[in-house]
Amino acid sequence: CKHGAKIANQTFNKYICTMKIRRINPIGSAAQIPAALSQSEYHKIAICNWPQDYPYAPAVEFAAAHSGEKLYLHYRVEEQSSRAAAAEDLGRVWEDSCVEFFCAPQSGSDRYYNIECNCIGKVLLCCGENRHERRPAPKEVLQAIDRWTTLGGEPFDEKPCGLWELALSI
Repeated sequence: CKHGAKIANQTFNKYICTMKIRRINPIGSAAQIPAALSQSEYHKIAICNWPQDYPYAPAVEFAAAHSGEKLYLHYRVEEQSSRAAAAEDLGRVWEDSCVEFFCAPQSGSDRYYNIECNCIGKVLLCCGENRHERRPAPKEVLQAIDRWTTLGGEPFDEKPCGLWELALSI
């Protein structure tokens, strides 16, 4: 979580929040994640980092689970319009309709992973101790991420959209 982040009605301390992610049996493909997590608790993301500059905030919720080998994420996003200009992994997905997941697998370490993914499944995955010194994942790691999205995989200009979903098997 970022400083002052809010998930639902909980406020977390600077850079730290702990979320227990339940273990489930392995899921065959990212397309199966929504059904596999349908009985899971979904968490609403209720934060707008820069409300003065970007006051609009879409309705977003996510569920997470793991198999011991893989992390599974399912996002449901409802927004007025969507955009997907980044056509490749490690592209400028933050300029598109996208979601993020931050995690620090080792307690006490400042090293964390930032996984950003646009609405057509293009991923930016980096690791480091701060946002300016993160290193991008190599191609082989990115290729191992299975993705599923309701908006397909082709880039598009901004268009009215409504609800879209994204699932990642990392």
